[in-house]
Amino acid sequence: MDLYLDTNIILPYFDSLVKNKPIPKVFRYLHNTKDKNKYFVSNLTKVEMFRYLHSIGSDYKDCQFVWNDFIKSLRVIELRIETIDFDEISRLVAERPARRGMIVNIIHIVFAKENKLKVLTGDKPLKDRFKIFYTEILTYDEFRKP
Repeated sequence: MDLYLDTNIILPYFDSLVKNKPIPKVFRYLHNTKDKNKYFVSNLTKVEMFRYLHSIGSDYKDCQFVWNDFIKSLRVIELRIETIDFDEISRLVAERPARRGMIVNIIHIVFAKENKLKVLTGDKPLKDRFKIFYTEILTYDEFRKP
């Protein structure tokens, strides 16, 4: 399965590395299934993770190290968002009002849809709100079902 990893799925992994916490079960499961799945992130995901890491005290070099470790651990494929259909996003937010922070999530969904990737998220309300627009959004629990 080709999965676009939503930021909220991978953030706990970065948090665990920086704060010396146990590796989250979500990451362990992704790692254990990496031979059956292909994982994707975007340059937007990277920016979000670097912003978060900086907010908890990491410098650019540390961000780069942790990011590269993540990419190698899951054999993640990094995609570049070169263009995005902002008319589509405008239509979406006009039909389904979204708070400011939700706009970034919508960009991820539109990008995943354009690349024919399933979105793996830990945010069930995100799935529920935008399943009309894109049906290929899975929660972690759905992903784990056999």
